[in-house]
Amino acid sequence: MLLVSNLDSSITFYTTAFDLQVAQRITELRVTGADGAPSARPVKMALLKFPGQEFVLELAERPASASTSTSTGPAPYYQHVGVDVRDIAAAAERVRKAGGRDPSVIQTVTLSSGSVAKNMFFRGPSGERVELMQLVSGEF
Repeated sequence: MLLVSNLDSSITFYTTAFDLQVAQRITELRVTGADGAPSARPVKMALLKFPGQEFVLELAERPASASTSTSTGPAPYYQHVGVDVRDIAAAAERVRKAGGRDPSVIQTVTLSSGSVAKNMFFRGPSGERVELMQLVSGEF
């Protein structure tokens, strides 16, 4: 996931420079936390793929002038490396045993496209953000 200041210009660049194709545009994330409380937030995101490959480049617009405390859109921790897993609970335990730090709770995320996933974040050994994502239904 990369944060960009202008989603449309970034899409144009990556699709032109690398032959990526827009797989999805996401305008809203609905998140259900471990406590079952849902919340929704508007976003400007796109998932780009190479034809015939599973690699996904995720872009999220965050205006360049926005400060982290007052801006809208994805939070700063959204700049991360995402890892697709088949069993998020087992993957989270493996991460814990390997030394992953500051794990979040596992939550359910529903995209405006209708795709549903479970995810969680943690920090790697250098403080980098990593997301575990288990697809429940739909596509990314």
